[in-house]
Amino acid sequence: MKNVITGAPQVPFIDEEFFRQIVCERIRALRRNAKLEQQNLADATGISKSTMCRIENGRKMPSAVQVARIAAALGVSNDVLLKETEDVPRH
Repeated sequence: MKNVITGAPQVPFIDEEFFRQIVCERIRALRRNAKLEQQNLADATGISKSTMCRIENGRKMPSAVQVARIAAALGVSNDVLLKETEDVPRH
């Protein structure tokens, strides 16, 4: 489907709340699978523990930079955190 004004392909609608919840739950699950405490992940990413807590609880969507840092610290690609599915990979 194309945008009627620009002719560019339309991006499918993404439910932001659902997406944020999936990303946040995935971060928490991967952290727990890695047997890391929130403080350990916060230290490894340079993100404060309070911000990490807000991200994991779905009260804050991580920025692109934060996603990259979290993914690197967890040893996964950004895609693993951002894909819009509910499965959580196991280490």
